[in-house]
Amino acid sequence: LVMRGYFENSLGIEVPFFQWMIWAMPVMLVILVATYILLTFVIFPCHRFKLDRAEQVFAAERERLGASSGAQWRMLAVFATTALLWMSSGFLRPFLPELPLTGKPIPLTDEVIAIVAAIALFVIPGEQRDKRALLDWQSTTRLPWGILLLFGGGLSLAGGLEKTGVIQALSDVVQQMAGGQILLLLVLLVTLAIYLTEVMSNVALVQVLVPVVAAVALGLDLNPLYLAVPTTLASSCAFMLPMATPPNAIVFATGHVTVRQMIRAGFWLNAVSLLVIVLGAILLLPR
Repeated sequence: LVMRGYFENSLGIEVPFFQWMIWAMPVMLVILVATYILLTFVIFPCHRFKLDRAEQVFAAERERLGASSGAQWRMLAVFATTALLWMSSGFLRPFLPELPLTGKPIPLTDEVIAIVAAIALFVIPGEQRDKRALLDWQSTTRLPWGILLLFGGGLSLAGGLEKTGVIQALSDVVQQMAGGQILLLLVLLVTLAIYLTEVMSNVALVQVLVPVVAAVALGLDLNPLYLAVPTTLASSCAFMLPMATPPNAIVFATGHVTVRQMIRAGFWLNAVSLLVIVLGAILLLPR
């Protein structure tokens, strides 16, 4: 989302959700399969163990949850419709009717879709015994609204750095380091993102790197997506340290995984992610 916001606001390049899926889904699936093979067959061999206890826990949890309620199905319908519209909005826009007052087509943008979905949650009834909608304002107040300030502040920071010439100066330095070698530059950027995300937030990392990466690509007469997309994907590959991302911290907090084990497994997962992301960029992204 940070990369997409920067491209639309600063470069005028739209990145539809469906197009992003075409780029990211194959990379994600390959990394997922490779992660499973590495963890269960190579690093922590456990494929020969029968996890009877785990099956019992899953069965007990399913029984405790019970059957899905009508409100849950309605929530799923709203979410699925929203996701489907996000993915297909680019195909639907040419067929939308014009508004009678403005004479312009219905603005089926991602923002409009999200706002309509949010309004629907306040209107569609939830559980009958509560006589409330699927979403009420009391629940809304508990949302992490600070993330909006983080996104907005990051875009403002990128705009300020661009106007003051800092981004251009950094891009010149990066170009000199790579010596015009596109493949070397791609590997360096993905490696930098993968290991920096171990010690800083992936959102903050993308806010800092993507403007520089886009400027470097433009300076080399490349499509900025060719370098920005793999850098963004790499910023989510935090496997080595507990503090790299909240899921890592949750796993580490169980007490069943040590820091040494996480570093050992994460190093190889990072290496696989580097290889897959670079190959994915070469094969899938416009240059």
